[in-house]
Amino acid sequence: MIESKKDYIHLETKAFSAGNLDTLRIDTKDWNVLFDKSLKYSYLTLNDKMMVTELPFRFEPMALKSIINYEATEKAKTYIANKTFKNKSLHRMIKSHFFSIDQNAYALAQLSNYFKAVGKSNRNVTKEKAHGFGEMAQIVYEIINSNIESHVEGEVFEFGCFTGIGTAKLSIASNFIGKKLYTFDSFQGLPGEHYFEGEQKTIYCEKDYCASKDLVERNIALHGIPDDVVLIEGYFSNSLETFFKKNEDIKIAACFIDVDIAKSIDECLDFVIPRLSPGSILAMHEYNDQDNFKTLQKHNLFNSELYEIYTVNHNGDISEDLNSNLYGCGILRKK
Repeated sequence: MIESKKDYIHLETKAFSAGNLDTLRIDTKDWNVLFDKSLKYSYLTLNDKMMVTELPFRFEPMALKSIINYEATEKAKTYIANKTFKNKSLHRMIKSHFFSIDQNAYALAQLSNYFKAVGKSNRNVTKEKAHGFGEMAQIVYEIINSNIESHVEGEVFEFGCFTGIGTAKLSIASNFIGKKLYTFDSFQGLPGEHYFEGEQKTIYCEKDYCASKDLVERNIALHGIPDDVVLIEGYFSNSLETFFKKNEDIKIAACFIDVDIAKSIDECLDFVIPRLSPGSILAMHEYNDQDNFKTLQKHNLFNSELYEIYTVNHNGDISEDLNSNLYGCGILRKK
């Protein structure tokens, strides 16, 4: 429960339904912040009732918490002092722009009957994207900043793109640093269940995270920079070998892998690891999924002698503790 140092919160907001100005004066102990796992956003709640209908806008998570919690402002100061952000102005600009992208993507998703702006994700739940706001901002920050500090040889790669909102964000990074973005996806969702390991068999289904190539292309054009973005269609078991045979000498400057399941991760890493340039960024979704640990260990992706490693969650909180506080997205820089 988040509590303020003040006894009450005075919140004025224009309601969607009533259209008039409602003034709410509510004891802070009744307030909480709900993290919506589907939309990857935080909302104010009152007695477990979502207030989204009374709030015609959404907040970047840290800004939301600061409304009702003075200590969140102190956390923001800690964020500014965090040594991870060497280029704080760059990180601020990325967060601001990506929040705008997410707002637009969310708005279009509400009109999905007209725009078909969402894809089918886990267990046929439809949503506009699968990544968290904070983690993708951090990935793009690392890709751009690593190339500002020193030129990193190679191009940018993405494996698994779902609806293409993340691809749009990566396209901004690749364009900024003057590189191509190669995005691999089946555009048919996850492969068969023989690919799944352990609890993945109860979490995922064949065809999960399915979005059309047309939707991905439209999202890149709308939210990103489509110049020099190449989409490679097909399951990894076929598309990777074909591509890298034709491009034997290609190097990887940055790579984002979000393919959910162990065998698909293994297929990607077989081609990615040998091509990573010194200083390159490798971002891994499901880095803390125990069903993927065997695959990650096989490729030495917990080895701090080979990589600088930290993890980030959906909101952008960072942990450098790989033993007891492992967040979902791993960000590795090759030494």
